[in-house]
Amino acid sequence: MPAHNLLRRGYRCLVRIDVAAALVAATLAVAALGSCVPQLPSNATLSADRLAAWQADVHARFGGAADWMVSAGAFRFYSSPAFLIPAALLTAASVACVLHRWRPLWRRAVGGPGAGLDLDLDRAPHKATLAASAGGDLVPGLCASLRRRGFQVRIEASSPVTWIQAERNRWVSLASLANHVAVPLLVFGALLSAGMAWSEELTVAPGQSAEVHPGTGLSLCCPQFAVERYPDGSVSSYVARVELTRADGSTIARSLRVNEPLTDGAVSFYLSGYQPAAGGYQVTLLAAYDPGYSLVIGCGLVMLVSAALAFNFPRSAVYARREVDGTWLLAGSADRRAWEFGVEFDRVVDELREGSERPC
Repeated sequence: MPAHNLLRRGYRCLVRIDVAAALVAATLAVAALGSCVPQLPSNATLSADRLAAWQADVHARFGGAADWMVSAGAFRFYSSPAFLIPAALLTAASVACVLHRWRPLWRRAVGGPGAGLDLDLDRAPHKATLAASAGGDLVPGLCASLRRRGFQVRIEASSPVTWIQAERNRWVSLASLANHVAVPLLVFGALLSAGMAWSEELTVAPGQSAEVHPGTGLSLCCPQFAVERYPDGSVSSYVARVELTRADGSTIARSLRVNEPLTDGAVSFYLSGYQPAAGGYQVTLLAAYDPGYSLVIGCGLVMLVSAALAFNFPRSAVYARREVDGTWLLAGSADRRAWEFGVEFDRVVDELREGSERPC
């Protein structure tokens, strides 16, 4: 089979909804399986003592199976082929869906009058025909009936054919497009986090500094730590004065509190703990780097908002075309979430057949 035919078949397979749903389910199932096994912390490989302590804990928990699990990559699951392959296929399917659907979604949202009307009339699930004698001057009555129901009506007359195109919530197609774009970006962000994120604890003794993760060029010291109290003596806050030095020699000085981290670029520092020591307090900080976090959170919010818009404002459309002999062909279509659209369409047709005409 020629390579281009094989690629075409693969592309058609990836854009199928059932294939995309299966890939989503498979990726989620594999991710859930990986969450059942403790993963090797990124900072464990920085120190032989930390790695030995972690390995001892794993052998205590899993016994003789620990060696087999290490060789199988169970403790590095999210960087193993078992997870990366379905995640990569899901990303490819998401990108293919965006490429396959963005044009019709964009055209549906911003297309001009008459765009794709023949196709919509032929495929619409709701249809009705009004004879010339029964239809009369249908335009004013149809416009008024649709506008009362929240439709935006557009008329295009090109003798001897007249088009009426009415849409409600047409811009919600852009929400669907945004959702399609957000999915591959979210998967990409998750892969970034799985492959590049790290976190480590830093213990800073009084008068000393600590080096941050190798490659960052950062070091910090904690010249001051205080426990703030209310008038009754209870603790109100823990405050650590931190001085962060970059690779270029520049310094940032800031006070850290619980849940008020210091962020420099993509690295964040959180106040984790303290204990008394000679000459002051020994402060423990958590340093974390996650390049995919913002992307995952942002795409998740986009998907949440787009899903809310799609469910609460489903797109509906009614088309009407007057043929050469004066016969009117009406067609209606709507998103799956527009549960009552079929009943609404029938009521519009009944109004027209009863001769209920109002000014357009």
